[in-house]
Amino acid sequence: MNIKFISNICFFMIVSLFCWGEGLSHAGNLRVDRNCKDFVTQEQARAYFEHFGGSTRKNVDGLDNDRDGIPCESNPSLSNSPGRKDSRIEVLSSQFSGEVSRVIDGDTIVVSDASKKMTIRLSEIDCPEKDQSFGPEATQFTSDFVLGKMVTLKVSAVDKYGRRVAKVILSDGQDLNRALMIAGLAWWYERFSNDTSLGDLEAEARRKKIGLWKESRPIAPWVFRS
Repeated sequence: MNIKFISNICFFMIVSLFCWGEGLSHAGNLRVDRNCKDFVTQEQARAYFEHFGGSTRKNVDGLDNDRDGIPCESNPSLSNSPGRKDSRIEVLSSQFSGEVSRVIDGDTIVVSDASKKMTIRLSEIDCPEKDQSFGPEATQFTSDFVLGKMVTLKVSAVDKYGRRVAKVILSDGQDLNRALMIAGLAWWYERFSNDTSLGDLEAEARRKKIGLWKESRPIAPWVFRS
């Protein structure tokens, strides 16, 4: 075998390896993978994982080592943080759509898309519990408003139970969160809100004695739960 032939083979191999490496580099630029160290808590990791379609069959960015559908289980969880008063943690805002497949109560629904189901807690408001006065009415109102319909979720946080905390908007622009306030079937959850217009809606419903404000001394849901 002559030296020129060997040199040509070596040159071809070097060029091939270079092109292969460049291809990998460009492919990597299409999407930046994350690892568990990029998230402060399990809840943050889970929000990211499910937002990109993570499941037991799709291990997004390799975050779910044991493929049980729960990413980054070694990260600290809000539910296990002693002395933490705030039940929510802010995450990167996201927006996506799905069909409301179930209504749990006035301010909690289940939204489904092609690959998963997500439990959604309405942001900035708090409806009466099911066993409170006007709890069943709030649940029925939400069911009539969104059950079986496509909605857009504007997610702002994840609570300690792993639920997305979101505004729920119908295709025609109607806002479920605000509709419940106008109907007098929810309190403004001021502790978790900077939207004073919701406080104005509550004040108006109180003045008109609409819904739960018909009662002389309605009990706030967070007091009822405590």
